[in-house]
Amino acid sequence: PAYYYAEEYGKSKAVADELLKKYPDSDTAISMVVDAEARLGEAKAAYALLDAQIKKHPDDRRLVVMESTVAQEQGDFARAAKILQGLLNSGNAEAVDYNDFAWNSLFEGKVDATDLQAAQQANLLTGRDSDAVLQTLGCVYAAQGKTTEAKQLAQKVMDVLDIAEPNSEVWFLYGMIYQQYGANQAAIAAFKRVKKPVGLIDPVDTYVLAQRYLKELHAQ
Repeated sequence: PAYYYAEEYGKSKAVADELLKKYPDSDTAISMVVDAEARLGEAKAAYALLDAQIKKHPDDRRLVVMESTVAQEQGDFARAAKILQGLLNSGNAEAVDYNDFAWNSLFEGKVDATDLQAAQQANLLTGRDSDAVLQTLGCVYAAQGKTTEAKQLAQKVMDVLDIAEPNSEVWFLYGMIYQQYGANQAAIAAFKRVKKPVGLIDPVDTYVLAQRYLKELHAQ
């Protein structure tokens, strides 16, 4: 893990490979190898390892989640959507998987009724008090032009977190809402308030999506 978080993925993979030899069915070892391969651009190897493991353990949802993460690392959000849809259809999905499916649609740039249903299901399963899930649901509403619902959820996130001022996630949601109103300068200002994470950045972090929206707005 130290090599991985230091972004020395070659060394991280070497250590993980040795661990996997000793514990061939260890989710931790598999995850370490797959993460390193994904960061090194060795997606084919990562998919091959995961496909072999999924055949051996078809009900292990964590393996499927790893596969979707590899797709996201490569920027293949359409593939990630198919993988996550399969997980949702399997009956093994958890709240986080429904949320990830809906959130992935924002990166895919293709938000539809299925994504809204997934976000709503995640919200239901988490008791309607998860700030991350509420933000996703708000963003899906915003992407569909449902600004009233999106604004209500922005306030709900702040209430759940007990904060008086928007955090990065809420600013991002406001940015999407401003876009729907055609207020592009306000949207740009909101997206710029999304803080860059310290250290290794998740490929589906809010910051990454904010940068994409900023690029699109500046290109208009």
